Amino acid sequence: MLMTKEKTKSILKSIGILAGFALMAAIALWILILTKKYGADYLIEEVKSFVSSLGAWGILFTFLIQTAQVVLAFIPGEPIEIAAGALYGTFGGTALCLFGIFAGTFIIFLLAKKLGG
Repeated sequence: MLMTKEKTKSILKSIGILAGFALMAAIALWILILTKKYGADYLIEEVKSFVSSLGAWGILFTFLIQTAQVVLAFIPGEPIEIAAGALYGTFGGTALCLFGIFAGTFIIFLLAKKLGG
């Protein structure tokens, strides 16, 4: 029995969605375990030292993490925003986070438009 293109697309779409949820659950569990083990303050300091070690690439990394935080809604945003403010100052961190939030929201809009009908 041969599958139609629509059925194949539907199956692949379902597999992709399930894989995305599995990845999000794994990331959330990892963050939860690290937070319980080390505490939020320790994680914020670790993120700050890692991002500052990236130099100029740290700005892109912070932007991408903030964007991912919006798309993967259960990743807490406050540690990212606090670290961005500590690394780039009040206005620089705010601008960086707002651009990341805008990009994440735009991605969600495009996904909803494509997957929603």
